[in-house]
Amino acid sequence: MKTINFPPRHFAARLASLNKVLAYTVSICNQAGLNNEEQMRVELVIEEIFTNTVCHGHGQDCDEPVWISAGNDNGNLCITYQDTAPAFNPLDRQADRVAPAIGGLGITLVERLAQPSYRYENGRNTLLLKFPPAVN
Repeated sequence: MKTINFPPRHFAARLASLNKVLAYTVSICNQAGLNNEEQMRVELVIEEIFTNTVCHGHGQDCDEPVWISAGNDNGNLCITYQDTAPAFNPLDRQADRVAPAIGGLGITLVERLAQPSYRYENGRNTLLLKFPPAVN
């Protein structure tokens, strides 16, 4: 994987912004030198998380920011995803019991395609997403 450094870029938490979010994600993947399978994995994860931010985190389209940045860590692509929705750890399985109607399958998908970790600080939900290279 090529060394990359993408500083935070922000997008409005609107479904209409999804194409811009995915175009930015593709540019990250291209610069990192990911193959098609790896790129599709990253795109799927970012699409799922962004859609959850808009639909569940904010409950609708709004102008609140979502930040995406990227870099490398020990051969892994690392994407940092932040939003200002109310604090919510999607990786906490207690959350599934509190709001089971939301679904939860998307987060399972995220956990299978990436190595996510969560923290809440400075008014932001932050997901660090590590994407190890695909094993052929």
